[in-house]
Amino acid sequence: MIDKGHGPLVILIPGIQGRWEWMMPTIDALAVSHRVMSFSLGEMPDGGDWFSAWNRTIDGLIDRAKERRAVIVGVSFGGVIAARYAACKPDRVRALVLASTPPPTWRPDGRQRVYLRNPRLTLPLFALRGVTRLGPEIFVARPSWPLRIKLAWQYTGRVMRARISPPAMASWIQTWLSTNIEPECASIKAPTLVVTGEPHLDRVVPVAASREYLRLIPDARYAVLPDTGHVGVITKPFRFAEIVGRFLAKVEEEAAVRAAAEHAANVARWATGTSGRTSPHAP
Repeated sequence: MIDKGHGPLVILIPGIQGRWEWMMPTIDALAVSHRVMSFSLGEMPDGGDWFSAWNRTIDGLIDRAKERRAVIVGVSFGGVIAARYAACKPDRVRALVLASTPPPTWRPDGRQRVYLRNPRLTLPLFALRGVTRLGPEIFVARPSWPLRIKLAWQYTGRVMRARISPPAMASWIQTWLSTNIEPECASIKAPTLVVTGEPHLDRVVPVAASREYLRLIPDARYAVLPDTGHVGVITKPFRFAEIVGRFLAKVEEEAAVRAAAEHAANVARWATGTSGRTSPHAP
């Protein structure tokens, strides 16, 4: 678990790799103006309902921060966890951000089913496929080869220091496949922002698939993180934090307008009621 920064509380949920350490550039960027808490998906016991365990963990972080609500940011598979939490705990979610998140209707293809059946044995193939998918995105993310090599080296360093657990990843996905969150999305009340990279750069989750949440979640909004694909939160973390910040500022502005309108309506109702009581002979 990590707790960094000051300001409105943000809970950042990592992707299928399950380690908050991989999200460190994103945490640093968001922590400039927010208090950011994150956790690793495997920090709770296995053997039960993972979604319930993740919900309890998020509840615990919000309580630990002594807050009532938080902005929930889910990255890739973490967005599925975030959406489920927002549906189950509407009173605890100030706003919801889904970054390059696969849709509830996702199902593994033949290659992915092999990964799920043999997670340890197929780890080298999984890693190689990840490199080939993310390579073009890293190339675009930096303007020169020295900077690209530096980015790739830093990313690799985080991966090596915070090792993944293939069996745990397979268990998380199996839990997801047995949990239909699609109908729950319609009950999400929190202001929601869906963020994707560009269609030709995200080779992990198609942008069109992530955009399904615009249909599933009432009044969800959409933003593109330019010059990124699936891992834009890491390659362009401050651009991502800027997009999130603008969204949250807009949410606060809209809430203030609604509160002012509600106050004016209450005053008008009170005045009308008072007038009626003090002027009983008025027509």
